[in-house]
Amino acid sequence: MSLKDNVLETLINNEIISGEHMANMFHVSRSAIWKAINGLKNDGYNISGKSNQGYYLTENINIYSKAYLEKYLTKSFHIDIFDEIDSTSSYLKKIVDEYKMPCLCIALKQTSGRGRTGKSFYSPLNGIYFSFSFNVKEDFDLSLITIKVAVATIKAIENIFHKKIQVKWVNDLYYQNKKVCGILTEAIMDYESLKVDTIIIGIGINLNQHDFPKELANIASSLNIKNCNKNLLIATIINNFFNENNHNDTISFYKQHCLILNKNISYIKNNNVYHAKALDINNEGHLIVKNEFNQIEILKSGEVSLGSIRYE
Repeated sequence: MSLKDNVLETLINNEIISGEHMANMFHVSRSAIWKAINGLKNDGYNISGKSNQGYYLTENINIYSKAYLEKYLTKSFHIDIFDEIDSTSSYLKKIVDEYKMPCLCIALKQTSGRGRTGKSFYSPLNGIYFSFSFNVKEDFDLSLITIKVAVATIKAIENIFHKKIQVKWVNDLYYQNKKVCGILTEAIMDYESLKVDTIIIGIGINLNQHDFPKELANIASSLNIKNCNKNLLIATIINNFFNENNHNDTISFYKQHCLILNKNISYIKNNNVYHAKALDINNEGHLIVKNEFNQIEILKSGEVSLGSIRYE
């Protein structure tokens, strides 16, 4: 790590520490420590000093920081942060083979954010856009990954911001009946074993956007949060995901937050539109419906609409 990174990590892990102490720790001059402190201030970190005591750091909750992410995350990640990128998930696809550890990519803005079935995901400034990847072990349960991500994200948002979040099967999150979060789960196969080798999960959260394109204006909104500890939110979502290990509790929580159960819906199957009532979600996370022909169907994936509004 650079001296600046070392100084930042030291400030994070100490309530207050003197420049002289850090100079001795890293075998550099106090002037070098002073330059590192100023560099961190220029990067947006809130660093203050107390006479005869030293420097202390007050977290700037609106900036991304590898050091703070590492502090909050319970697993070790390779972390890349960009001001702008085409897609955080596309980036991870390019680098997953370079690292033998989970990877995390964050961007302030995406120019080609991706959603399900090839759709684009609107990703301007004032949102949270990140993807994380991990290698799959033999005993890893792949069946509820998308459900687990949705539950992990809902729990993080509700616990941190105290806002009531709902989920539209299977992976779109809603606040006050409008979409505020999209989730994209992708699997990378090992061509020799023909088994899933790596999972990439992309999450986009509308944090404080207000101007949406015409085609999204009636269906998308934001959480209306101006000041957000972004590092804590991202880390909490990821930590929640890896801690979501009770299958029955996960399904129960998801069903409690599902906005389409016991409501009339429409869905697309084999390029045809069907009307139905959403009855339940089974233990595999599949949607059970009774269609217009009074038949019970189990939907494993697909596009669902509720009422007269088309939910993408």
